This record gives sequence, C-alpha cells and structure tokens, in this order.
Amino acid sequence: MVRYFAIGVFALSLGLFLAPKNSAANDCDVLVSPREMLECYGQQFKNAKRELDDLLQRLNKVLNAKEQKAVKEAQAAWVTYRDAHCRSISLPYSPGSITPAVRAACLAKLTRQRVKELSDDFQDSLEAPTGKADAPGLKKN
Repeated sequence: MVRYFAIGVFALSLGLFLAPKNSAANDCDVLVSPREMLECYGQQFKNAKRELDDLLQRLNKVLNAKEQKAVKEAQAAWVTYRDAHCRSISLPYSPGSITPAVRAACLAKLTRQRVKELSDDFQDSLEAPTGKADAPGLKKN
C-alpha cells in the first residue's frame, strides 16, 4: 500500500516538474503504474523525436552545406547532452521500476524543447521564400 502511494506521489511530482503546461504531456500525470507511465512518456518521446527529425529534414532543404554541417554537429552534441542528462536524473530512482519512465519523461521534455528551440532560431530560414534568410540561422527580434 505504501509503495503504491509513493509511486502515485512520484507520478504527480514527475508530471509537475517534467511535463510542459497546456500539453498532452499532462495526460501521463494521471497514470499510476510505472509500465503505463513508461508507455505514455515513451509515446510522447517517439512523437517529439519524429517532429524533430521532420524539422531537421526541412532545415537541410533550406540551409547551405556549411550551415547543414554546423547544425549536424550541434545536433550530435545536443543528443549526447540529452542522453547524459536524462540518464543522470533517472539514476536516483535506479534500479526501481519507475526509472525507465523518469528517463522517458525527460527525453520527451528535452526533445520538445529542442524542436521549439530550433524552430525559433531558424524561423527566418524556414519561412524565407528562397529558403535563405538575411542572417541564416538567427531569428530576428
């Protein structure tokens, strides 16, 4: 009984700290079992990853070779950071059954943030009729 209560409290706190406000991520907040949470956050990560991959493909179509290389290098560094960060925040729950759900929630959150970051930073390049902005890769304020 105490264990299920602790899992429920953890699920609520995970939702409060990792889930963005006003999003489908809040659907995972109401789940109690670690398996359900893993499935929910895992699906959110899969959806965010697909959105990120689509955005990167769109960027490759509008950026020149030098810009594409820079984005590819930055993306590789970001993936390394994302994986290390999510691994580090899930370690306190290891080897518990909730560990994979914590990691999946983190992966989903950071991937959604990366999509927003790249969309904002490359907005001009993505929206320019020729695919080129006056200042490639930088959003004008």
